[in-house]
Amino acid sequence: MRFSIITINLNNLRGLRKTMESVLSQTNNQYEWIVIDGGSTDGSVELIKEHQDNITYWVSEPDNGIYHAMNKGIREAKGDYLLFLNSGDYLVNSTVLRDVFDANRSEDIVYGLVESEIEGRIQILTCFSAKDDITLGDFYYHYLPHQATFFKSSLFKTYGLYDESLHIVGDIDFYFRTSIYGNVTVKFLPIIVSYFEGGGLSSTFAGHSEERRKILNKYVPPRIYRNMMDALSKKDICYNKFFTLLYSILYKTAIYFRK
Repeated sequence: MRFSIITINLNNLRGLRKTMESVLSQTNNQYEWIVIDGGSTDGSVELIKEHQDNITYWVSEPDNGIYHAMNKGIREAKGDYLLFLNSGDYLVNSTVLRDVFDANRSEDIVYGLVESEIEGRIQILTCFSAKDDITLGDFYYHYLPHQATFFKSSLFKTYGLYDESLHIVGDIDFYFRTSIYGNVTVKFLPIIVSYFEGGGLSSTFAGHSEERRKILNKYVPPRIYRNMMDALSKKDICYNKFFTLLYSILYKTAIYFRK
């Protein structure tokens, strides 16, 4: 089974070097590495040229955004599964590819866990589903981390490439087309796959929430959308009430035992 690891980069020499080290250290060498650079001027291109014997395909030229660059990589990919590991993100150890595909996988989407630095500590991110049965409601709270998600390349032939008109939620748009409407198979593995370096567009783009709502409204009929939001809102209220009650009991218990 062959993998295509696609890395997009723009003036992130330090991050690109970290990504490169993790990719080239893999014990499973059944992969190709594709680097799409957006015309960097910080030394990234020189680094790519220095290691071009280990890169299957690379290009450095201006692009029209993240999804335009990712689509460039998809068009060049020859692997059975695709992984989008952008500059600064890296595979957590040299055996990740072997560990994820230690069995003959047939699922359309296979994903694992991501860790990142939060408040000064390395922690596992919990902002996605961590389960096989992805539902419509999951996309209100969660998303699949592209740094740890392996897509069958055939999905992009069947359901199309990423929507290049979107700035930040093209992933969610693609998940709707595949895992919700396409009902493709999804497999979650409790394996830490990669480290996510924050600070990119996903962390700073001011219109993130608005684009997310745009996608939900695009795929969910208005009445169902309103019902879903109402149900999720009630779920939040119940969740908050439960923990408010729990913390109140714990607080009163602590006061009692102090007496």
